[in-house]
Amino acid sequence: MTVNYPDVMLVAYYENRASCLFFISYILFGFIFLMNVLLAVVFTNYKERIVVLADEKTEKRIELIGYYVDYFDEDSKGYLTFPESKRFFKTVFDLTYKKESDKAYFKLLAKVIDTEDKQILTREGIVEFFS
Repeated sequence: MTVNYPDVMLVAYYENRASCLFFISYILFGFIFLMNVLLAVVFTNYKERIVVLADEKTEKRIELIGYYVDYFDEDSKGYLTFPESKRFFKTVFDLTYKKESDKAYFKLLAKVIDTEDKQILTREGIVEFFS
């Protein structure tokens, strides 16, 4: 659609009044349909970008959690004992273990991550929990 479409429309309108239907349908098609297509393209690109950013953030979080697990794994065993786990979760979740709720929260976390009840939390289990 150009800026001079009224000049073109008026000439056609004076020749045949029914030609205004063509121009009305042209305007409706242009404004409604093409704007919806443009909006769909923009929204799709936005949604794809959000997914990529979320994936990048998840990868970074997993990398940092792995770093912290390795930091608190004093003997490089590949797992954390319960005392090491307490220090790890104290750092990550800011637990003080002075309140009963902190103690219960740690027990729940240990139960979720240590499904085999071995009294250790493996690196893979911790990373999987946070991913």
